[in-house]
Amino acid sequence: DNLPDCILDKIYSKVIYSQPNDLLEDIKSYALIINFIKINYQINNKSDFSKFPFDHLSMTADFLFQDADIIVPQRYDPSVVIEQGNQILYEWNITDHQLECCKSEAYGIGTKQTVEYQFDLTRKYFYYLLKIILPIFFLVILSFSVFLIRVKELESKLAVTIGSLLTLVAYNFVFGDDVPKLNYITILDAWILLSYLFAGLSTFITIFSYWDYHREKQTGFYNTHDKKLRVLVPLSYIFSLAFVWWGITYNWSLSHTLTALSV
Repeated sequence: DNLPDCILDKIYSKVIYSQPNDLLEDIKSYALIINFIKINYQINNKSDFSKFPFDHLSMTADFLFQDADIIVPQRYDPSVVIEQGNQILYEWNITDHQLECCKSEAYGIGTKQTVEYQFDLTRKYFYYLLKIILPIFFLVILSFSVFLIRVKELESKLAVTIGSLLTLVAYNFVFGDDVPKLNYITILDAWILLSYLFAGLSTFITIFSYWDYHREKQTGFYNTHDKKLRVLVPLSYIFSLAFVWWGITYNWSLSHTLTALSV
């Protein structure tokens, strides 16, 4: 009696009931038919955004069907699904796709079937490599050009280093919306922080080199240490980037590295 008439009209619009109890019994039977086939599902995903933009996503889903006749179509081909999926995904690349069906077991007076669905995604990092990583790397390398400028031209050297640092900071605001807002350091975050550090280090070295040049009363065009710094500083920057990538990727563990290489 509490159900709205409009709902009852949609379900039983062609049936006329003489007694209210008849209508109530039919409603119970209808609900029993609706609940006869039950679907339960559970989805789990594993992601590691600390490796961004070289991260991946793994997702599994288990679907439980009660009293249903589920089969996998014979035309199902994981390679075709992966190929078609990769054509419409712009940011992710499907690396694995599996569908296992159908494990049947007795469940009360009926049967229960389980469908296991699993797929792995790898982020397409070329966009971040081309639009973020390479420009930042170029700006930092540009700041190292101060070691090729004569030591007495302090204003020119500072203009290069400070200009590179300010450009790096401004560029960070440009692509800020393209990176995930996370509460921990990713590979990209670590590389950006290292880039800030080495760009600022170039400014510090420039000032120190100018002071050291006059302290030792040198007479050449360059500080005697500049020749070493031309090679040492860029190599230190590249080594630091590689070391951070290895550490975050393999959890700073040599055992994890050897395990991954053996696989």
